Amino acid sequence: MGRRFIDMKREAAFTSSLPSDIVDMFEYDNSLYAICTQHICRIQTPDEIDPQRENIEAKGLCSIVINAGINNTLISKVIGQCRNLVMETRVKQQSS
Repeated sequence: MGRRFIDMKREAAFTSSLPSDIVDMFEYDNSLYAICTQHICRIQTPDEIDPQRENIEAKGLCSIVINAGINNTLISKVIGQCRNLVMETRVKQQSS
C-alpha cells in the first residue's frame, strides 16, 4: 500500500514566513521558539497543528508569545542566565 498524499506532503520540506530579526532559537517543551529583537515567537510545524494529518492545507505558524525581545534588558538577562544554567547542566552530565 502506498503512502497517502498528505503524508508525502508533510514529510517534504516546507517554507514558513519568519521574522527577519531572529537573534537565536531554542526548543522548550517540544516547541521551537525564536528570540527576536522586539518579541519572542513560537514556531509550529503543520504536524504540531494537525498531528492526525487530516487537513492537507494545514500550514506552519509563527505567533508572538512575548511582546518583548532581546532588546529588552530583562529578557536579555533572563536568556543569558538560562544559557549559563543549560551549559552547566550539560557539562555536569558529560562528566558523570
